[in-house]
Amino acid sequence: MTYTQLVSTGKTLMISDSSFWCPPPEGCGKDMTLDQPPVSYFRCDQKGGNATLLSLDVNEGTITLFEHAKKRTDSLSEYRAIVLSDPLLDVEQSTGDDAPCYEFVFHDHEVFVSRAVAVIETSSILHVFRVHDGNIYRVLVPRAKLSQFHEKNTSNPVRDAKHQNHDSIITSRSELAELLKSTLLPTRKTILEQLLNNNDISRDIFESLTLELGVNRRESEVIQHLTTSGVLGEVKIQKARAQCLGLPYIEADKITPNEKAIALFDEKTARNLNIFPIMFHRDRVVIAMVNPADYSIMTQLRFRVGKDIEPVVTNSRSLAHAIDKLYSPLSSDEIFTEAQASIQIQDDPSDEISDTSEGSDRPTVRLVSSILSDAINKKASDIHIRPQEKHVELLFRINGSLIPIKQFSKSMLSSIVSRIKIIGRMNVAEHRLPQDGRTHLKHSGKAVDLRTSILPCVYGESVVMRILDTSAGVKGIDEIGFDEEDKQRFNHLINRSSGMILVTGPTGSGKSTTLYAALSEITKRDVNVITVEDPVEYHMQGALQVQVQHKIGMTFARVLRQMLRHDPDVILVGEIRDKETALIAAESALTGHIVLSTLHTNSASLTISRLLEMGIEPFMINSSLAAVLAQRLVKTNCPHCTEKYQPDEDICSLLGVDPSGVFYHGKGCVDCMHTGVMGRRAVYELLQIGTEMRRLIVNEPNPVDLEEQARQEGMKPLTEHAISLAKEGVISLEEAYRIRLE
Repeated sequence: MTYTQLVSTGKTLMISDSSFWCPPPEGCGKDMTLDQPPVSYFRCDQKGGNATLLSLDVNEGTITLFEHAKKRTDSLSEYRAIVLSDPLLDVEQSTGDDAPCYEFVFHDHEVFVSRAVAVIETSSILHVFRVHDGNIYRVLVPRAKLSQFHEKNTSNPVRDAKHQNHDSIITSRSELAELLKSTLLPTRKTILEQLLNNNDISRDIFESLTLELGVNRRESEVIQHLTTSGVLGEVKIQKARAQCLGLPYIEADKITPNEKAIALFDEKTARNLNIFPIMFHRDRVVIAMVNPADYSIMTQLRFRVGKDIEPVVTNSRSLAHAIDKLYSPLSSDEIFTEAQASIQIQDDPSDEISDTSEGSDRPTVRLVSSILSDAINKKASDIHIRPQEKHVELLFRINGSLIPIKQFSKSMLSSIVSRIKIIGRMNVAEHRLPQDGRTHLKHSGKAVDLRTSILPCVYGESVVMRILDTSAGVKGIDEIGFDEEDKQRFNHLINRSSGMILVTGPTGSGKSTTLYAALSEITKRDVNVITVEDPVEYHMQGALQVQVQHKIGMTFARVLRQMLRHDPDVILVGEIRDKETALIAAESALTGHIVLSTLHTNSASLTISRLLEMGIEPFMINSSLAAVLAQRLVKTNCPHCTEKYQPDEDICSLLGVDPSGVFYHGKGCVDCMHTGVMGRRAVYELLQIGTEMRRLIVNEPNPVDLEEQARQEGMKPLTEHAISLAKEGVISLEEAYRIRLE
């Protein structure tokens, strides 16, 4: 096929000289269309990217691209290669393995190596018909900067070549260097064949997947299907991919990278390309990747660093953790050292944080900002700064567990605490009394509520900062953790026309989350919802939310009285703390309102006793109280490292479970920061006030009688709920023991 000069408008590629173009060799598929094709380009200045090719003018030696909503024309000699992204033809994997290997050497000694079914020369451009990932692509290589090209002899076997054991995982640079001394041979199997060979999938699954996906499906599509369908974990898939490619498999986050390799890439590049630099080996840069077969990324890396790339395979979770660890400001001592040095050279340490408007670039300000940013990124609920005798500990509470992050010099404590006091609008000069502060900040476009508590201790002021993402979506009833029967009961309760529903438990047991889940269901109806809280934790559409302010006398009781004149249908009281609030809430429930609130008691039955102790008359409780939900939060097992284990016999005995049963716990991995847990969920007991319970309340019974009656009326105790989750493998038995109710 030859092209005449094309002059047109719209989406037609303009080629100025038909003599430079050539049709694909026989058997390589159809030629490109005249529509403006997408391309990947690689420049001589080590830059690359993706764009749309608008025109090629060989006579003028120019190329016109459309990228980032802009049109630009460059000299063709500035480019090493232009890859047409649309493949010409799908081919068998063996075609790529058997294709000749060509080496292209440029004037600046940069080398480009590729397998190709053909290379066709024209006066100005080489047309390389490259085989990659089961496809043939056209690659245009301008000859201006090209020194030579030749077919590379690959017929001689590598002397120390070997196959990699699918069980081997590299976790150190020394291990990797030893393995790279010998060449790993690719297995020449498809990914499914390799998984079958490794006994990762059964013959039945192999045959069904082969039938479903087809024998000619691209490897990338097969891997995506295996990952999204949950047939098996990503680690096994990536190990098989490494064997197919003849590359080492590593756990990227367990390898300490070389500083020279790190210096080649900044954080933005590493995250955008999803790569992790490790070290140099024989003048090649060893880089961990999820998909080393990605031609676009490999070529960009080669042109960016000016050296050949030695790719190794890892999994996406390990890679993400490695990048976070490498580029996190808290992972190195640099930012702490800088802050400490700045404190030591100042005559007056308080001067460094005295002016917040001018101190945004100062070391202590940057350090505190980095701590906050890192905690929010790790989804921590609390930041702890705890002074010890000789050092200060920085810890994050993640999934309910305190995780040590860093230790730093005690000389930095005063400056850091002062900065935190300024953020929380507290008295910087006060060091003897406890203080509380609160502020709002923006992080990555999200609104974050920060509540700070400072407590003077023996070794200095201790700081705890609670982080609440106020822009986070409110959970629904389905996400709380109710079983089907209790979910129906709870939905029935919140759809009543009146009555008081109390959610009880200690601080941090998820009471507010449950109440807001109920409100999210209630607001679907045409009702007027008013809340009174201290503080307002979630911002909800469709509800009027009132913030308590004790300093000006705006208490729960005072707001409640005023709210009743505001025509509410549903009232949410953040917490019942005293008799006056409890009495108004009960009276509101009697006058045709649904009242939702929280109370600090250990169990559902003890809530009734607590209300009686507060001085609420039995007849008032009897008439207003509809239900009590007692709950706790339990840490769920990490899905990536859950394994069977034998729990302690004493725990089994105390919980009354058979020690020979099957139980699971998380052994710890990179995804759960080696804690074995990931996420939390509620365990609960739901006490619905029935006829017999109301008769019992009139006589002011003791908690034991209330508990027995609740069980008779169908309440499943909280401890039993936790044990059932342990038997299902959702939580460990130790977690069930931790939150048990006696």
